[in-house]
Amino acid sequence: MLNVQTNVTWSDTQESAVLQACSRIAPTWPLDKSIAVNPWWNFKDNSYVETAEKLHRLAGVRGYMGAEKYIHALASGAIDKDCVKQAIVSTEFEGSFEDWQACLSQPEPARIQPLFSAHVDAVRDRHYMKWEEEITHQISQFCAAHFQSLRAMLKKPKVEQKMSLYQHWLEVTRVDYGLSIVLSAPNVRQYLELLPTDAEEALGMMVSELEISDDALEDFALACLYDIHGWASWVAYRQWHEQHPTGDTSHASFVQPNELKELLTIRLAWEWIVFKYMQRHEALMFDDCLARWQEQSELSMSDLAVHKRYFQALEVGALALEFSYQQHLATTLSKSEPVETGEEKKQLQAVFCIDVRSEAMRRALEQQGKGIETFGFAGFFGMPISYRPLGSNLSRPQLPGLLSPAVNVSESLSNQQLNSRKKKLNWKARVKTWSSAAASSFSMVESLGISYGLKLLKGKTQPNKLNDLSKVSQWRLYQGENDVPLDAQTDIAYGALKGIGIYSFAPTVLLVGHESQNQNNLHAASLDCGACCGQSGAINTQVLCQILNNTEVRSQLAQRGLSIPADTQFIPAIHNTTTDQISAAEQCSTNLQETLERASLLCRKLRFAAQQPDQIQNEGLESDKAIKRTLEKRATRWSEQRPERGLADNAAFVIAPRAKTEHLDFGGRAFMHGYEKDSDPDNSILELLMTAPMVVAHWINMQYNLSVCEPFKFGSGNKLLHNAVGGGIGVFEGNGGDLRIGLSRQSVHDGSKWLHTPQRLSVVIAAEQKDIESVLNKHPDLQNLVSNHWLHILQWQDSGSLLRFNGDTWLQVAGQ
Repeated sequence: MLNVQTNVTWSDTQESAVLQACSRIAPTWPLDKSIAVNPWWNFKDNSYVETAEKLHRLAGVRGYMGAEKYIHALASGAIDKDCVKQAIVSTEFEGSFEDWQACLSQPEPARIQPLFSAHVDAVRDRHYMKWEEEITHQISQFCAAHFQSLRAMLKKPKVEQKMSLYQHWLEVTRVDYGLSIVLSAPNVRQYLELLPTDAEEALGMMVSELEISDDALEDFALACLYDIHGWASWVAYRQWHEQHPTGDTSHASFVQPNELKELLTIRLAWEWIVFKYMQRHEALMFDDCLARWQEQSELSMSDLAVHKRYFQALEVGALALEFSYQQHLATTLSKSEPVETGEEKKQLQAVFCIDVRSEAMRRALEQQGKGIETFGFAGFFGMPISYRPLGSNLSRPQLPGLLSPAVNVSESLSNQQLNSRKKKLNWKARVKTWSSAAASSFSMVESLGISYGLKLLKGKTQPNKLNDLSKVSQWRLYQGENDVPLDAQTDIAYGALKGIGIYSFAPTVLLVGHESQNQNNLHAASLDCGACCGQSGAINTQVLCQILNNTEVRSQLAQRGLSIPADTQFIPAIHNTTTDQISAAEQCSTNLQETLERASLLCRKLRFAAQQPDQIQNEGLESDKAIKRTLEKRATRWSEQRPERGLADNAAFVIAPRAKTEHLDFGGRAFMHGYEKDSDPDNSILELLMTAPMVVAHWINMQYNLSVCEPFKFGSGNKLLHNAVGGGIGVFEGNGGDLRIGLSRQSVHDGSKWLHTPQRLSVVIAAEQKDIESVLNKHPDLQNLVSNHWLHILQWQDSGSLLRFNGDTWLQVAGQ
């Protein structure tokens, strides 16, 4: 007879350990609002090397390139030997340069295996389904159905109370008769019947019967969550979204308290089931697995020391690579030309997103004449908005994912246009419902197949996905039912102009948002503007231009010391990052259109020369038309796996006057934001830049880094195998496994080599040391990022020198 412990006390210590493990999981955003995330953001209170070592030891994930990559980088010259010696001094690695090389030449040290099911799989008959694989598959399929339908799959009549995630899983799994067959484990379902229906009671019982000590519980819980890390990240997003409303209603649903804890309970329940099943039905194998599990539940002191030393050596390699890049950066910055005074009045100004893809376009536009000036600013242009299409109840955020919108915007349409819009939206909703239902989907294809063929052809020729918005002449800004007052609009305009750092105005000022253009791509949002929550920046530029062109707003701005000349016109523009085509609104002059066309042509040349020099020769792309045609094909080809490189190989964030950087080529690897320290006496702008865009750039950098270092847990795998999950929650690679998050392989690999070199962000700031330190001291999160080696802070001095901050002192970057 099967018995389980009852009335087990769940202590405050155990609760704290479990909640601490849950708090380490960073959220992941849905596909249609995909933004870059640092998956290790919630470990920032620990050093990078400690985090990488711990998660490799517990979950087998990697936060560094392989040791051989650093050895190869040293041999190829990408790592300077002196930088290795500097890195050794900067870490806890004990030994010489030769000791470091010897350490990396050793095999990767063994990790522990906290999960009992993994030990069973290691000795079980290889012809049987692995427990871990089926556990992940079962939980993943359940979560996909649960979060997609948002109601119990086995809905019973007259049941009004919502079931918790754990209770729903238990009800569904108890009647899954296929589990015993798939797992070759007869009667496994009887163990599900023994599980308590209350999640906390179940946790207490399972932890007690598995004899998980209080000291080991947090690590054990973390290992369980990392085994289903994709779904854990999604649940973390749901909980984050509940606490920080963004105006996004497309994935809105009831979020129960401690949902992540309940997901952990589900994963732990499977560990308990495997344990009890093997104990009863496979006694000899159970004893062997139990001995292995208890032996490997914790590394010996000597094994732990070897493991830590190896990771300290990897940290030396990573720092040496970053220090070597900073030497190259210092050389580039030393070529900065003196700022000219008394130059001619600017005739054209253009404000771009700080995105690394804007760097080449900014240089190309500036080269069209001395009267042209560009600025870098966060791509949402300081607009705290959520876009709600008129005629729809749905809205989407148009600002960074960590912020909540304060203002809604909608098109101002006539009643006739509004009725037409509603009819179109209703028709689309009906067709979608028709095509999604199992019974009617085939008849839908039979009826509308030809019209869908025309729709596919339209996708081959339509140049922009937001073409309909180019016809919007007026936008409504509102909060609730009330329009945003003039004073509040002036506040938005003032904040944007101060953040941009623009104080004198040319006759024409372009606000340039950016968007990608691609077909048949589940990860399309990851190529759009991250500062706009994975959307095009077109709406933000149009709304801000409307505000800045308002004479009443300008009058109030003048009272605050920002005078905009009457002949200055703000014009929205868009940078298509796939084709490197920049285009402005229809009201711009012919001369401006020609200037933008020449800049686009030059930018495409610069891009190909830097990223794909071999393709120019191999495919005969010497002519401008051939290059443009190639890029346009990528934008419209249904089967295109790599429409563009996105932000691959990003490495630096430069916060400095544009006049000091406009002649410099950062190779498309730098985020760039303008900053004039003399115009910021109270450091308010510097503080804003270091707490907002710098953190966003760090998230982008870390997502690319970890998608390369650990593509299985932090990358979404092969695009060719992707299937959308839950209406846009994420993707499966194939038909099962964990929810895949992060960047696809095609985003970071060209089929023969990696497109991104994992290295932590180097942030270059042209400001006084005391001012930089003042901002760091005010924000513990920033202090952690610097002192724990999550990113580098460097000061660009007026003399041209580059100094690196190590948390206590400023050190000269070698090689200058």
